Amino acid sequence: MADPLSFGVPIAPVGGAGRVYSAGAVSPAQQQNQQAGGGNSQADPPTQLALGTTLEAILRTPSAAAMGLAAGTHLMLRVVAVPTTETDDVLAGMVLDAVGNETLVATPIGILALQKRLAVPPGTKLVFEKIRVMAPQAGAEDIAAGIGEFSALDEALLLLETASPAIADQIKQPLMPATGPDLAGSLLFLWGVLYQGVWPGLAAGAAMGLKPSQRVNRDIAALRKLSLDPRTADWACYTLPFLFGKSLKPIRLYVPRRKPNTDDGTRFAVEVELSVHGPVQLDGLLRPGRLILVVRSHVAIPPGLKQELKTVFQNALNRSGLAGDISFAQARQFLISPLDGLRKHVEISV
Repeated sequence: MADPLSFGVPIAPVGGAGRVYSAGAVSPAQQQNQQAGGGNSQADPPTQLALGTTLEAILRTPSAAAMGLAAGTHLMLRVVAVPTTETDDVLAGMVLDAVGNETLVATPIGILALQKRLAVPPGTKLVFEKIRVMAPQAGAEDIAAGIGEFSALDEALLLLETASPAIADQIKQPLMPATGPDLAGSLLFLWGVLYQGVWPGLAAGAAMGLKPSQRVNRDIAALRKLSLDPRTADWACYTLPFLFGKSLKPIRLYVPRRKPNTDDGTRFAVEVELSVHGPVQLDGLLRPGRLILVVRSHVAIPPGLKQELKTVFQNALNRSGLAGDISFAQARQFLISPLDGLRKHVEISV
């Protein structure tokens, strides 16, 4: 049987089942000089994957042939044609799947995460020329994991869907709540197991393999580390993974580090990024018998959605026996933003 990572025709999609992502993805060029169609659009045309395309990649899981490259190593790669001879600067790979905004590629040096989501199916062969190799920045991966880049858990779920579907379903169940009460229960469950307990467990670790399990455990340790990081000042930051469609996205919970004065109430914030409306933050103040909630967003929330949220909020108040009110505000920056300094430091966009 031929080595699946041997040199073959690049950018030639092959058939096969699997998760294929297309929304907002990078499209393969049918012709190298193909131009985008006419018409005005607010969105930029998709990046074309063609010979000469440059991509950033992160080495997620090094292999024995990685020649000392550590997990987290950054590579700048250029898509090239099949060379006549193999050299150290040329790297062949095969697409495994798309995870979030990344595309996982199996190569002789290990699993690479291309920092673009490509609209090519699993099994597609690619050939790259290595332009630059950069050592991982100290602490950058831990901060990225803590902020909510769940690449290790995403990859582990992908492996478990094949190795042990039952365990994969068991892990995914609390990550995809269907109702408001389910969401509240999932928040409490995930906060407990991620920050106080052991998760996803020995059975899952054994099914996914040693290295993926180690990466998941490292990312969970990064979540805990960020919650104690003094650079977030007066706020403890808890990041929880939830499944939106096929991708894991973070829900962030900000709570004050110091015990609040009961007369002032307890302030908190919950932040999530929506596919249509972008980042949204629920800025709350809980006082005895009363909850005040301000929904802040970078773009205006449509009137219909505002009314729906008001109805959901009022129903929740009625069930809990609380009084309260909800209001909406559009703001370029959120009032509670303890992670801004860390994002700038490691140049992370989430």
